[in-house]
Amino acid sequence: MVFNGAGVGIAVWESADGPINASDYSGRAIWYALYQGGQWLQEAPLHTLPNTGTVSGGYDGYFKLDVAASAGGFAVAWIQSDRTNIQSEPYRANLYARVFDGVAWGAVAALEARVTPAGAPVIASNGSGYLAAW
Repeated sequence: MVFNGAGVGIAVWESADGPINASDYSGRAIWYALYQGGQWLQEAPLHTLPNTGTVSGGYDGYFKLDVAASAGGFAVAWIQSDRTNIQSEPYRANLYARVFDGVAWGAVAALEARVTPAGAPVIASNGSGYLAAW
């Protein structure tokens, strides 16, 4: 959980978004809730993986979320499986981010998509912009 310069907080977590498919763990989502005016607002999904059925040994899921605050907004970065076989190398887990400007969430941005899996993201702000590293 972090607070931005306007005094608004955010908590971000991974959870199920409906039933989880036992064969590939699809049906997961990144959720968030804002803390504003001394109370928690209704939680909502930030990004959702669909239930799509068996994926040849693959894994649908998120890994290692990070969040940063700016003067009036937030940015969330995460590692997400691209549904390739996680039991053998190389499998891919790519880096994505999404920015909240204090009013609305921007589109999901792919920051990395190499053949090898990305490392754990770290995202930071200088108050007006964001920098992600992995």
